[in-house]
Amino acid sequence: MKKIILLFICQLSFVSCNKWLDVTPDGSISDKDLFSNGYGFHNALNGIYLNLAQDALYGKELKWGFVSAISQEYYQNEDNVYLRGALYAEASGLLYGTEEAKNILKGIWEQGYKEIANINKLIGELEATKDSYFEEGKPERDLIYGESLALRAMIHFDLLRLFAPAPVNDDGGKYIPYRTELSASDAAKLTVDETLKNILVDYTKARSLIKEFDIETHPEGMYASSMYSADYHWNARVRFLSSTFAGASLWKSFFWYRGTRINYMAVLGLMARVFLYEGDYDKANSMATELFDDYHTDRQWVGFNTASSINASMTDRFTKVLDDVLFGIYEVNLSKDYEDDVYSTSNSLVTCRIPLARVHELFASDNNGIYEDYRLKYLIKKADNAGDQYYSLKYDSSSNSEIESLENPIVPVIRLSEICYILAETEARRGDLNKAMYYLTVVRKSRGALRDLSLTVKDYEGFMDELVLDMRKEFIGEGELFFQYKRLNFKEIPYGSGNGTIPMSGKWVMPVPESENLI
Repeated sequence: MKKIILLFICQLSFVSCNKWLDVTPDGSISDKDLFSNGYGFHNALNGIYLNLAQDALYGKELKWGFVSAISQEYYQNEDNVYLRGALYAEASGLLYGTEEAKNILKGIWEQGYKEIANINKLIGELEATKDSYFEEGKPERDLIYGESLALRAMIHFDLLRLFAPAPVNDDGGKYIPYRTELSASDAAKLTVDETLKNILVDYTKARSLIKEFDIETHPEGMYASSMYSADYHWNARVRFLSSTFAGASLWKSFFWYRGTRINYMAVLGLMARVFLYEGDYDKANSMATELFDDYHTDRQWVGFNTASSINASMTDRFTKVLDDVLFGIYEVNLSKDYEDDVYSTSNSLVTCRIPLARVHELFASDNNGIYEDYRLKYLIKKADNAGDQYYSLKYDSSSNSEIESLENPIVPVIRLSEICYILAETEARRGDLNKAMYYLTVVRKSRGALRDLSLTVKDYEGFMDELVLDMRKEFIGEGELFFQYKRLNFKEIPYGSGNGTIPMSGKWVMPVPESENLI
């Protein structure tokens, strides 16, 4: 192809350290101009990251939007649901054939494959380019290549989780294509097993390519290396919020902000997620163990927010609990978009549009006057309108300008807490409930839930009940809960808009959009 259509080609603008990326829509840019130097590869990759923050993908629908709604995280009044067109009313009712649902799913599918096409174009150009083309040589080229492969795997995996059955219910059918080349021709759809194999091939290669840069060449981008005794909070600020190459040129700024790019710790976590979904519990445990032991326990690069850092004051509160986020997407309009859809403020009074479901029930066992789960105490707020309605503060705006500009725009993609859940479940499946409870307790204690699990958990089933309950609290607004239910093959899940459960038969697989053949 002589030209490539990129939705956005971004230019880096560092007017201050409070600003990360600006986007300039340049339309059709020739290969010769775009990839005339290493900086062009930087722009292309940054543009892809920014596109992932669009509403159709990780900026909304795959996180606090559609996927959270089908997880039953939102309450819809049963008297008017499906009738008054409330936001996500049909999704909350698991009605995928409505215009609302079809348009959302069409956007997810089409935008997902457009970004995969952009990635494949970048990979193709990169494979034809020598190391000497880049100022930093092989480490720079490998980093761009590795991140591109990991992004391709991540997008395909999320499309698979939506539009195909989980491996536990795999019927051998062919559901989505795995695109590895930029081509206008249709790609053959693959089975679930074939797709997962392709995903893991890309992740495995990405892991080896990214490791050299993040762990060996430039670890200062992963933690506060200049501090005598860095803590988890400062390490997170290095990865997400500030430059670490002091005095570096504009060109060098491409290597900053490793938390908003797929870094080595994120690759380990994302691979553990895939292995768990696939049902390969030993490999899931292995990936998660490397991450937990090497980068949480030993090097202490990543950990959990303290209660004081979450609620330092009403203006300095870190409601994103960013310290344990391994990788997040940067979406500059996140707080505004969230407020527009979830709640409104008038005369300092907050009114919920789509309140969280069953909040009291969810936190009952860990908020009884003795235990105080921070996820309720600090990260959820009651609205001012009539009724018992609550909304999450994870994507709320902040009156602290630094937090508002640096931390609030980040959408978590994967956290250390999920790694602990993977370790807990895989140890429980091996029959070691004590070890399983240890990993789950790491998360619970970090979140202020101090109830002793050993007093109530007596068997595997009881442990899994506790694990899923904690997932329901941890994943609010982050788009992971539906996929946990799905891979565990729940026959029914807690109903968001009433008591009891909602049956899931025939509801796990989203219909492929009619426009599929146009991608």
